[in-house]
Amino acid sequence: MKSEELEVKVLIVTEVLEMAQFIKQICFKTLMSKDGDPLIYLDRNWLTVSPSQEEECLSQFPCINPLVSQLMLNRAPSLQWLLEADLHQLKKLFPEVPHKVLKECRAYSPSANH
Repeated sequence: MKSEELEVKVLIVTEVLEMAQFIKQICFKTLMSKDGDPLIYLDRNWLTVSPSQEEECLSQFPCINPLVSQLMLNRAPSLQWLLEADLHQLKKLFPEVPHKVLKECRAYSPSANH
């Protein structure tokens, strides 16, 4: 499916390691297509295959994928901080995460006012 703003491709895998390898390839391709210096993003020693409890918690949000959850957990002071942060704080700490994703995170957060 293609549109002017979005191209969607579906990948079906059965093993976690295989999924992690594809995510790594997608991230690398995305990184190399960015305008900024890709070298500042290559240190990914925090990126793991096995999810932590905190990552599993964040994966309950429909808008957060494993890569974004690991990025958020790596930069944020704590999971609690992530759940309580306002949109401005999230945008400042995660400039590479799309605004729409951060906004959705706030909408699903337990601390969000409904």
